[in-house]
Amino acid sequence: MRDNLLRGRYAVIDFNADILINKTDESYIKKTFNNLINEKKNIYKFRYAQGFLDVDDPESIGLIPKLLDKLSELLEQALIFGVTIQSWITSLFKQLEKVSNLSEDLLDYIWEIFDKFETIMYFKDLKQYEPYLLKLISSEPQYLFELPNHVQAIIYEARPCSIEIDILESKSKRFVVSKEHYKVGRYYKISKYDLGILPGLSLNVETVKSAQRGKFKLGLNINNVFQIPKDLNIDPDFIIVEPEKAYIPTSGIAYLDQRQTFYKHLFAQYPKSEIIVSLPKLLILDIYFNQGNITKLNHTSMLNHSAIYEIELSALFKYNKDHILLSIPDIECVHDFDRLKKDLQLVIQRRFQKVIKIGLDINNEYTANNLQDFKGYHHAVINLNKRFDLVLPSDLYSATYAKSYSDLRNILYRKSKDVYLVGQDIHQPVFLQKMIYRGFKNFAVKPELFDLCSMIIYRYNQGERLYAKSA
Repeated sequence: MRDNLLRGRYAVIDFNADILINKTDESYIKKTFNNLINEKKNIYKFRYAQGFLDVDDPESIGLIPKLLDKLSELLEQALIFGVTIQSWITSLFKQLEKVSNLSEDLLDYIWEIFDKFETIMYFKDLKQYEPYLLKLISSEPQYLFELPNHVQAIIYEARPCSIEIDILESKSKRFVVSKEHYKVGRYYKISKYDLGILPGLSLNVETVKSAQRGKFKLGLNINNVFQIPKDLNIDPDFIIVEPEKAYIPTSGIAYLDQRQTFYKHLFAQYPKSEIIVSLPKLLILDIYFNQGNITKLNHTSMLNHSAIYEIELSALFKYNKDHILLSIPDIECVHDFDRLKKDLQLVIQRRFQKVIKIGLDINNEYTANNLQDFKGYHHAVINLNKRFDLVLPSDLYSATYAKSYSDLRNILYRKSKDVYLVGQDIHQPVFLQKMIYRGFKNFAVKPELFDLCSMIIYRYNQGERLYAKSA
């Protein structure tokens, strides 16, 4: 790849630190608060329709705009300087409670503004047009949603959990695991990927084409229109789509027109590629909206969030495209999978006149431990990020960790299932090589790594030992 470097000024954000409101912050506070209020005004109806606004009395939803207007008025009157953000928020919320006789559900909706505002204030001193590499202290996953656009990456001392990785990917942010000592304020260049020494020597002048990959399939993980590569020479055998990550930039809302635009461009650029769409996973949206609900996928949760699935499927099947597959994630009961698969196939056939093959996402403990009990699925997608969380290996490249994937593959091989790997680990060439030797053949990678990974597969097909098999 041409550029394997992240560049930025190093800064540390400590979420345990108190932040004082200064007179110089007045315009920033008002602008930030009003932006959050306007966002809440624009999305509350969509959010309710898509199942992420719980209220006991649906008619009370119509009161939200007036409540937000009242909050805007209070902001003008109640801004206090020289106090901490936390104490001012508490004071402002108490005033709002006094002037509005509203349900706890609606007040919780308003409190979300305060939570977001407090998080955003921790980033206020970052210079707007300066790229940053950040270390976060006492951070929670939901804080990552508020990262400013000019933050290039988050530096962790240990690998972040899978939901943090998902949130960062939804924000088009990277992370780096490093225990190096960095000095605040200094400008650094840090490698994005561990490519080894002189990785360019592994590439030939000519790009490896699909036919040269033999029995292997190399795909891309693309979720929104901005991720579709501009390089028309990239020829993926398949695309894996995780739609929920595309909703985060649009305030957690799935919009039909935007999803239609995405699939239109995706199909136009890759007319021959297989498209594998994993049904929207609810966890990242539940955290975004601070709901705290159970996020497994079953008949009930799909009905509760039916608008999301209807939008995604309507966008997916708007255009005439062959080679479309679906996958069902977050399953915690074999019966739930069987029912969802049957219902989905029936609905898609009646609504879109399509006969669709449906696979299983292996992205939690239940599916991994009970894989032999599932029947009737077409393919399997193994989520490497989730798998790492379950196994928690001491070393990504350990033989024990690699064997845990072999165990899954052996079950799937006996069932004659196509197996696809997607996730952070496959972006490390050494790990990709290990999975090749373990018998896996279908890999989804980021566009910038496509040529490098394609060459690794080509070299393997040419009989070259990529590294010792016992490693």
